Amino acid sequence: MLGEDAATVSEELKLKYSDIPWGEIKGMRNIVAHNYIKTDEMLIWEAVSRKIEPLRQRLLQIKEELQKSEE
Repeated sequence: MLGEDAATVSEELKLKYSDIPWGEIKGMRNIVAHNYIKTDEMLIWEAVSRKIEPLRQRLLQIKEELQKSEE
């Protein structure tokens, strides 16, 4: 879902939150969805074990920032 959603984020938001690897998120989705037979398990493990939680935390911060700015 992250990969699908990353593809729909506006350029303005991507520039504002350039610390998020938007292209890598979309790229990972494409690899897993279209090239899953040749997917490197270590690449997936690295993403799941080390990168997903910090990314999730940062996305939650961004969501909170955006909600506050709408108030």
